[in-house]
Amino acid sequence: MRNPGLIDINGNKMQLPSNFDAGILGLPFSPSGKHLIVWSSYDRMDYDKYSRYRAEIIAYYILDAKGFKAIKPDFNYYSKSWSIEKLIWINEHSIALKIYYEDRVGDGSKLNYNYVKTKIE
Repeated sequence: MRNPGLIDINGNKMQLPSNFDAGILGLPFSPSGKHLIVWSSYDRMDYDKYSRYRAEIIAYYILDAKGFKAIKPDFNYYSKSWSIEKLIWINEHSIALKIYYEDRVGDGSKLNYNYVKTKIE
């Protein structure tokens, strides 16, 4: 996905963040719809030639309100060590990440993936 924005019913726009050429790679809502994570990643170890970090996770919480007033920043997390292949919600307070440390070449089938589970509070 290339830096998609959100548009509300009145046509107002909210740009979502990404510091990578590939743009946002995922924006899953939590099971209840009360949390949103926007994530992006660079696929090579030489990220430091182009960016300050290799992966970014930007979280929002969703209030019981209308329009973009309901979307509030929660936290940002940046990694210099690994890239994200996939991020999913496990439940309302936990996510799982499929990550890799080496360069991604081709379809990624030769990568050594690691799986990380973390709690969000």
